Amino acid sequence: MLLLLRFAAVAQNTGSISGQVTDNNGNGIEGITLLLKENSQVAVTQPDGAYTITNLPLGEITVIVKGLL
Repeated sequence: MLLLLRFAAVAQNTGSISGQVTDNNGNGIEGITLLLKENSQVAVTQPDGAYTITNLPLGEITVIVKGLL
């Protein structure tokens, strides 16, 4: 499984992450859970493996990825 993260500032005091979870062949994986350790926000990947999490406090975060292939 490959996890791609992209960070972008969306406001003065918040940020977001988005990306795509793919298999070894580059196909998106649906239903993978991404949990932010710092504030318990959760996102689940779409059918193409895409996800976005918004309204994050700026700074370093830890993303926990869970799911079955």
